[in-house]
Amino acid sequence: MHNFKSAVTLVLGCLMASTSYAMDDWPTKPVRLVAAAAPGGTTDLLARLLAQRLSDKFGKTFVVENKGGAGGGVAAKFVQQADPDGYTFLVTNDQLSMQSSFGMKLEYDAIKGFKPVATIARGPVVLGVGKDVPVNDLAGLIALAKAKDSRLAFGSCGSGTILHLAGELLNISAGTNITHIPYRGCAPAMVDVLAGQVPMFVTVLGNAAPYVKEGKVKMLAVASTQRLAKFPNVPTTKEAGLPELLAEPWFGVLAPAKTPDSIIAKLTDAVKDFVAEPATVAKFDTLYLTPQAVGPDGLSKIIRSEIEQWSGVVRAAKIEIQ
Repeated sequence: MHNFKSAVTLVLGCLMASTSYAMDDWPTKPVRLVAAAAPGGTTDLLARLLAQRLSDKFGKTFVVENKGGAGGGVAAKFVQQADPDGYTFLVTNDQLSMQSSFGMKLEYDAIKGFKPVATIARGPVVLGVGKDVPVNDLAGLIALAKAKDSRLAFGSCGSGTILHLAGELLNISAGTNITHIPYRGCAPAMVDVLAGQVPMFVTVLGNAAPYVKEGKVKMLAVASTQRLAKFPNVPTTKEAGLPELLAEPWFGVLAPAKTPDSIIAKLTDAVKDFVAEPATVAKFDTLYLTPQAVGPDGLSKIIRSEIEQWSGVVRAAKIEIQ
């Protein structure tokens, strides 16, 4: 009996040692980066840039697999249910937490279903109007919205996005009633602003910046804690009198919940190195993104705080998403 117990102990010890070695030696085979978007968007592009860098760093192939749909929910469900062996990761954005703000029944859990790895970048949200709208600052926009018989409306990239809720937070904060007009994507929303069909926009900087430079739209404020380096004359929402109006979309990497911490730590360091590289910073600058690589604890706090913030907006504005 003693010999049997000793043999079992030896076998278990060998298994634990081999498992530990496998984790230390990670990766030993190709790794999937599941992009929560169709090919061509910002999330997809960031996933591909990261995959190339990680492939070079580790000498193993990192493959991008696109799973768009359900506001990122298809990819989130897939990765949450994947084997937590360190060979499947999720590259996603703030929609992961935004979806959880509506109280809907989801097929994934944004908090319990994942281990955060790191953020990659953040993209500023900006508020503005068409060139013919007779306002030049946020105070003027609010006054126009409160005018008798005002029919002011804002276009966004779609219902349930952080851009939609940022517009609703403007209404709550300023006491206005600006109508939301959702679009299937950011490009068609800006097209109607340019055409004068919709007076106001709430979008990410990259969608508006080219038209601001051409004088086709006016940017009134940025919903961030700091001014924009490329548009230093545009005030923050805090400077414009609405400090609570903050909306800062993020892009980042998460893993299935039971992925070993040693692998998470290794990938976190690699993502941080990627984000800090001069070539990455330069590329992000062309995309109007701010490089940012906070680790697991930081990303976890971002997700939790976003769910708390935006679920409050959803309740206050009585928003329902089917």
